[in-house]
Parts: sequence; structure tokens; C-alpha cells
Amino acid sequence: MIRRSATVCAFVLALTLGACGQGQSAQSGPQIKLVRGLAKVEAVEVVIDPSDTEKAQIVARGYLADGCTSIDRVQVNPGRGNLLVSATITTVRPADFACIQVIKPFEERIAVDLGDLPDGTYAVEVNGISHPVRLDSASGRGTQ
Repeated sequence: MIRRSATVCAFVLALTLGACGQGQSAQSGPQIKLVRGLAKVEAVEVVIDPSDTEKAQIVARGYLADGCTSIDRVQVNPGRGNLLVSATITTVRPADFACIQVIKPFEERIAVDLGDLPDGTYAVEVNGISHPVRLDSASGRGTQ
């Protein structure tokens, strides 16, 4: 009797799982339009790892304007001259959605390899917000 019940349960489960998604394709349903933008960055700082002075992190803090907006991607471009790194943080949200109006803070960390950079004053930039970084081997590599 137990064996027959187990067989019936397995058959019902197989039918149920097999019916899921029948007649539907990945393209069915309404397409949601997305709005992309730049994240509002309020502060940028550089944190140099004291145990490995060739590694640092750029810490970007800011906020998202509503409950539907999220970080889309972080694009990092190598800088030129005294600009060490230039980064862009973009956002995405569904268009035409009614979203709760709350300010959501965010923090993004971007790894940077300081490698063989000579001592000097550099800058990092995230969404137009710049932060200076002074590299000085005599004082432990990084100062701000």
C-alpha cells in the first residue's frame, strides 16, 4: 500500500512539473521598459590596504532616489596622467512604475592595483566626484 502511494505521488509530481511552463516561451508576457541613469554619488574615498600597499579600494557612497532603482553596473576605466581611475556607476529602474519615494543609500567598492606607480599625487573619480590620493613610499604609501 505504501509503495503504491509513493508511486502515485511520484506520478502526480511528474505531471505537475511537466506541465509547468508548457505553452510559454521566454519571450511571452509584457516587455518592461527600463530607464537607465547615473547613480548619485556623494562621497568618494580611497582605502589602501596596510598589509599590501600595492592594493587599494575606491569606496563610493551615495543614494538611489526611489525603491525601484538599483545599481545596474560599475564601469571602471583606467585614468591618464594623474587620474588614477575613472569609474561610472549606472542605475536602472522600470519605466512607468509607481515606486515608493525613499532614499536608499548605497556603497560600492572598486579594487585598484597601485602596482609600480611612482610616488606622487593622483586622483580618482566616480560619477564626476573626484578624490585626491597621495602615494608616498616613505610614509607607508598612501595618504589622503
